[in-house]
Amino acid sequence: MILTIRFLGIVLLIAATAVFVAAEFALVKMRASRLDQMVTDGVKNAPLAKKVHSHLDAYLSACQLGITLTSLALGWIGESTVEAAIHPIFVYLNVPGAVTKVVAFAISFSIITFLHVVVGELVPKSFAISKTEQVVLFVVRPLHFFYKLMYPFIWGLNHSAGAVSRMLGFEFTGEGDESHSEEELRLIASESYKHGDINQSELNYLNRVFDFDNRLANEVMITRQEMVVMNCEMTIEEAAEFSLKEQYTRYPVIKDSKDDIVGVLNTRDLFHAYVKQNLKPTDTIESLIQPIIQVMETVPISDLLEKMKKEHRHLAILLDEYGGTEGLVTAEDILEELVGEIRDEFDIDEIPDIQKITASHYIVAGKVLLETIEKITKVKIDDESSVNTIGGWILSQKYDVEIGDEFTYQGLHFKVVELENHTVKTIELQFDELEK
Repeated sequence: MILTIRFLGIVLLIAATAVFVAAEFALVKMRASRLDQMVTDGVKNAPLAKKVHSHLDAYLSACQLGITLTSLALGWIGESTVEAAIHPIFVYLNVPGAVTKVVAFAISFSIITFLHVVVGELVPKSFAISKTEQVVLFVVRPLHFFYKLMYPFIWGLNHSAGAVSRMLGFEFTGEGDESHSEEELRLIASESYKHGDINQSELNYLNRVFDFDNRLANEVMITRQEMVVMNCEMTIEEAAEFSLKEQYTRYPVIKDSKDDIVGVLNTRDLFHAYVKQNLKPTDTIESLIQPIIQVMETVPISDLLEKMKKEHRHLAILLDEYGGTEGLVTAEDILEELVGEIRDEFDIDEIPDIQKITASHYIVAGKVLLETIEKITKVKIDDESSVNTIGGWILSQKYDVEIGDEFTYQGLHFKVVELENHTVKTIELQFDELEK
């Protein structure tokens, strides 16, 4: 009878351990946003679960205390109970007493350890991870009761841990205080993609968001050479014809040169004046010019986007350290850093900046960033000339570059395909994929 009660005690202790283990893993995995939704939906026990989750450190300490107490009790009762149960077998087999003691202890220790690890820890852990919501709602009331019952001990243990941590020279932090770095979030997103939780487009969006704050305006700009501008002395008729030819919505307006930009012209205003005949076709566009944002080329695009939103402007001129025009950036250029390339009805024939021939063979525009080439090839391109683009990097290797010139760098093979205005416009890139 006594042996039966002790075996029942073993079962209850293993069950209690399983509850505490399941509660610990389920609480850690449970998302606060999901709990908020469950409270809104009126799910039973959800309000208490939200309260418990908001004090995660304290309740995790309760789980750890519960696991420790039940494990110690299981070891104390379990081994002696199993040993007492199998002892008659050794007596029947007439095994010497000294041998009986050792073998019985080894068998009882192995059985209790197996039950404790498998039934008390591994199984409830897996169940809690796969059925998180159900487990949280099931264990929250008994866990809350245990926490209230053992509160003085939990409070004392937490403060003792804090005191010992400070004595050892570091600050005690709870598990609920953990946050993720950018690199960890990238890894989480990558793993989610590998397991099919998010698709390739969603992964790309997330990576672009992380890259966004690190981008500078001169990395996404339209260069000075590529800028299409109007002269402030153009007539309405000349500007309309020019706009129909170039097919842009907005044009920087210059006075004498691209270093002397006086504003921006919106073609909507131009054609409105032309159709409504508010201005004569021979009048200049000067009265239609609007102010334009002018900033240093090294401004982060996140800051520039905020400025453009605040001032309701869609175009900004970038200046170098001497006040000369370096290039321009549009709101579309910045948004493309988040959502990828945006093509409108006038971009149908536009050649993409990166054309993939094979997995190790590309045709790339000279304005493609070095870091983009590094991501494609998995090769770090060391540069001491502070250039941002692959075209600029090639020019830093050879100033008098010509079409057909070839360069090799750490297994990467570059060939100049096209030049324009003393810049490298198009490059052929090949590399050995097997080595990457």
